[in-house]
Amino acid sequence: MTSTPARSRAISARTFQAIPRSCRRTCRQRAGLAPPTISTTWAAKDGTVIALFQNTVPLEPFFENKQAQFDAAKIGWLGTPTTETALYMLWHGSKIRTLADAQRQEFVAGAGRRRLDARLLWPRIQPDLQFQGPLHHGYPGQNEILLALENGEVEAMGIAVLSSLKTARPGWHKEGKIRFLFQYGSDPHPDLKDVPLALDLLAKSS
Repeated sequence: MTSTPARSRAISARTFQAIPRSCRRTCRQRAGLAPPTISTTWAAKDGTVIALFQNTVPLEPFFENKQAQFDAAKIGWLGTPTTETALYMLWHGSKIRTLADAQRQEFVAGAGRRRLDARLLWPRIQPDLQFQGPLHHGYPGQNEILLALENGEVEAMGIAVLSSLKTARPGWHKEGKIRFLFQYGSDPHPDLKDVPLALDLLAKSS
C-alpha cells in the first residue's frame, strides 16, 4: 500500500521476490494520510500489509490534524528507502547572502501550506537564528514556490528537498540561480559540504 507509486515499484521489485506470487497484491491509495490510516484500521495485522508514506506523515496526529485517524505508535516500522536532504534556499537575486544578512534584513520566504516539516522545524529554530524573514505558508506546494522565486514574489524557500529540486529544476544550482544558506539534518550532503548545517549554526548562536 503506497501513496508514491514510483518508489513503490522500486521497493516492490525487491520485496516481492521473497513473497509467493499467489500472495502478492498492490493497493495504491491516494497520497497523504490514507496508507497509515488504512494500515492501522481495517487492514490485516498479521504482517501481510506493508505501507509506504512520507516521513512527516506519522507526526500529523501530534499536530491535531483531525484527518489523521491513526495511532503512529501502533505501526511497526521497517525502515526508510531514502534519506532526503532539506535545505534553506535563496534565489540568486536575493539581497540575503549570509546568515548575518538574514538576521539584519527583512525578506520574504515561501513554504508549502501542507508541509508538516516547515511547521515542525521552523518554529523551533527561527527564534535562535533570529531570521527577519518569516515563512509564508500560503503556497500549495513546491512547484508554486519555485514559480514564486522566478517571478520575484519571494526571495527564499524555507525547506527545499534536494532530490525534488533536481527533478523539477535540474539546472538551477549549476547555473547559479539559487544559493543554499544551510542544510537541515545531522550530516552534510556529499555534494554540499560547503553548505553549513543548521545544527552548527544553532550551536554557534547559543
